[in-house]
Amino acid sequence: MFDFTENARRRATLVCTAADLDRIVADPQVAAICSDLLDADEKLKRGEFTKDEYETYKQQQKIKLPALMFHSHFSDGHRHNASAEPSGLSILDIDHINDPRGMWAKWAPMAKKLNIALAHVTPSGRGLRIVFAIPSGLELAHAQQRMAKRLGLPVFDDVCKDPARCSFAVPKDYVLYRDDAILFNESLAAAYRTSIGWVAPEAKKAAKASTRRAAKKTETKTTKTANDVTISHPESGSAGPVPAESNLRQPAQQLLTEATPDDITLFAETCKEAGLKADHIDRYGSRHNNLVAVLSTGITRLMPIATMRKVVEHFMPTFSQDQNCQQLINDFYDKYTDPNRPMSQRLARLYARSHKADMVNEGKEVDIEQEEAEAQAKLEEELLEVAPRGIKETLNGVPQNMRFPVVCAVLPLAAAYADAVTVQYCDGGNQRLGLMSIIVGPQASGKSVCSKRVALWLRQMEEGDDKQRAIEEKWKEAKKGRKANEKAPEDPHVIIRNPPVTISCSTLLKRLKNAHGHCLYSFGEELDTLLKTNGAGSWSQKFDVYRLAFDNGKWGQDYNSDQAESGLVEVAYNITMLGTYGSLRKCFKGDNVENGLSSRMILAEMPDNAFAAMPKVSEIEADCTDIIEQSVTRLKSALGFVDTPQLRATIGDWVECKRLEAMADGDLVKDTYRKRAAVIGFRAGVVASILEGGETENVCRFAALIANYVIEKQTKFFGETFEEQVKVANGEPRATKTDTLFASLPEEFEFSSLLARRKGKSYSSCRVLLSRWKKQGWIERMSVNTYRKKAC
Repeated sequence: MFDFTENARRRATLVCTAADLDRIVADPQVAAICSDLLDADEKLKRGEFTKDEYETYKQQQKIKLPALMFHSHFSDGHRHNASAEPSGLSILDIDHINDPRGMWAKWAPMAKKLNIALAHVTPSGRGLRIVFAIPSGLELAHAQQRMAKRLGLPVFDDVCKDPARCSFAVPKDYVLYRDDAILFNESLAAAYRTSIGWVAPEAKKAAKASTRRAAKKTETKTTKTANDVTISHPESGSAGPVPAESNLRQPAQQLLTEATPDDITLFAETCKEAGLKADHIDRYGSRHNNLVAVLSTGITRLMPIATMRKVVEHFMPTFSQDQNCQQLINDFYDKYTDPNRPMSQRLARLYARSHKADMVNEGKEVDIEQEEAEAQAKLEEELLEVAPRGIKETLNGVPQNMRFPVVCAVLPLAAAYADAVTVQYCDGGNQRLGLMSIIVGPQASGKSVCSKRVALWLRQMEEGDDKQRAIEEKWKEAKKGRKANEKAPEDPHVIIRNPPVTISCSTLLKRLKNAHGHCLYSFGEELDTLLKTNGAGSWSQKFDVYRLAFDNGKWGQDYNSDQAESGLVEVAYNITMLGTYGSLRKCFKGDNVENGLSSRMILAEMPDNAFAAMPKVSEIEADCTDIIEQSVTRLKSALGFVDTPQLRATIGDWVECKRLEAMADGDLVKDTYRKRAAVIGFRAGVVASILEGGETENVCRFAALIANYVIEKQTKFFGETFEEQVKVANGEPRATKTDTLFASLPEEFEFSSLLARRKGKSYSSCRVLLSRWKKQGWIERMSVNTYRKKAC
């Protein structure tokens, strides 16, 4: 039994019946408001609404809709937590998705099994809401986490735990599934309240008053009830009764429920997070503090109190019988557990880690390639959502799986246009916007889409260069045609900003000297071409130039000849290169990985189109071309110091989060590459801030998204080489397949065996390692979570 209100502005509520719900979803006003919200979403995509304008309009429209309170019935007919009585139903909201109907289609066959009562698209058209019956004994927060786990969701709206939470109504065609046998089951609420030991607020007050009166009358000596059990307390040297189950405010049937492997795994992971060993926490003399340390991690957010008691009993069989232990658990749940507070990143990692481990324990398929593909698709959707003006239009007509390569190809050029800007980074130092990218992929993988989009952004720079080259050619002709005794015409010192990547070091030095602080930009169709012209003589310095360009370092050369250019300049030089995997390996051998050049590069990877249909790249629309031109003009006109405090805070949090992840995994590669990935993400965010006219939430999300993509690709392509170089530098022998973790595994092994051997390592790091072995051809998958070594 749950309530509804005809107007969300009013607190008065009524019990919702099937007839009420039928009437609400058939209301033309509800359909009209949701239609307006879809129009507003389209205006946001077209740039007619800013993000803030859209959010304001959305809230103004949604508040006009009827609202349903699936979590509760309100005993006094007014929506507030004090009178909320649990309905036995819970909601799971999944926001910011482009195809909610398609997402539901994958889960629809499981609806009956999961006791789902209702599924509908949210009023905005960009979300999915699922209403389901809560399993016996689970609290709201834990039920939502459990449902998210069953659906394979790493992320969902975890703030929907308020008993008075309202869900705005939608029209009938938004409803994807409905089961009235669950939704309007009158016995559901009573059974659920009994299972969690729920007591009405009035009854609680009466019980407390009765307890206080009884306490005053109780004699000082200890008495036992029929339900109490006396046990000794060896740590304190005293004895005392364990309270009866009713005294612990937990029904007997719930206390007798066994802890599941999921719960035991979660508790063990939490012990590691607290710096303890799960099999040592029941040691005499430190048991109380050990349990305090574990509970202090926030695990009470992830596990109901009854389950916690059974898990503690599993790990601490002696201490769990102590009254102090039970009181300690009660205190943490009563005083320190707020299910409505956002999870800390530490706690979210614990939940995610236990979820992944559960999949292996339950024998579910852990398909590395599928996981990576699904995660990548979500990132590509988010990229389009948060991309700034100009960058977003560049993606017009680009297939979804090519978005990141296109953005990474364009970013160095966009940053080169903003060469009159300085910014302050998180460490307090000032920087300019030096960016370099390499787009890699097999032959004929569609890299030409990057060339075409970069060409749109290059137009204004090339127009300026054409005029300057004409002046230079005229000077050269005059110099060539002068008479023997005639003075050579004066060098015009032209500014040419778009030299080819095959430019010689001498000419590059000249161009930098004449640039007067402007940033040069080169685009190369083939990384292999650069390598062939970079093999000997002064060409060997080009890698130094690229490394120095990232931070505007000084570079130069000094020749005792008028035929070669001499001098010292600050290097402002951004590049974009396209290439194959083979050319990337040749370019980044050991030295260029260990010396820091690899960490300065944005790596982007074209999608694997082997045996796939030809990807369709549409021509960019004229309106988008105009916006790109305006964006280039905006970047060129940006001058002086640009302050970005929100962006600094975002990237500061990001790099600290990666530090903690790296430290938890003992991952030196991630710890090294996180630092410059953060700088790259920050500079990309500054470009976005200029294009958007200031800092916004999307600008900060864009910066973090780019930083995440960069560190993922850098560690993927350079991680192993970097580790080998560090070992060589430290005088350690190079590791081979015969003397590593790989060799310790049997010829046929399960994913759980890898997890067991890498104690202390996260699920994600094991997944990356397994993926790396597969791509190198070391292993092949045999069946669910089972792999076999290949002869190689």
